[in-house]
Amino acid sequence: MTPITGPQIDVIAAEVSALIADRIGPRGPDLARQVRRAGRRLPRRVRRAVRHIVEAQGLGGNPRLLRMVDGTAMAAARDVAVSYLASVDRRAQRRTALLRWTALAALNLLVIAGVAIWLLVRRGLV
Repeated sequence: MTPITGPQIDVIAAEVSALIADRIGPRGPDLARQVRRAGRRLPRRVRRAVRHIVEAQGLGGNPRLLRMVDGTAMAAARDVAVSYLASVDRRAQRRTALLRWTALAALNLLVIAGVAIWLLVRRGLV
């Protein structure tokens, strides 16, 4: 267990917070609120890693409690979060969301047209 200082934890938290705001979108006064707002847009392993950073940040203000924070685990949590967030392409996410919305609208139109044709045939109008 390698020791870690409070300012080091704050630097890690600020880095992850900036990446979440830039790549995922939710902004907030602290990292915990950003993760809550991001919700399921972050994978479970990333949420767990960021939660570990938030817990360590809470302990960082007290020197005695800071001894409970494992520096190696903090580095691993940072690596998990940063590696995922660096790979997120916000432009591709928007394009995918637009494509899914368009496909859903087209499917709804097809279903409505199918039901309308079925009703016309059923009533003998076609």
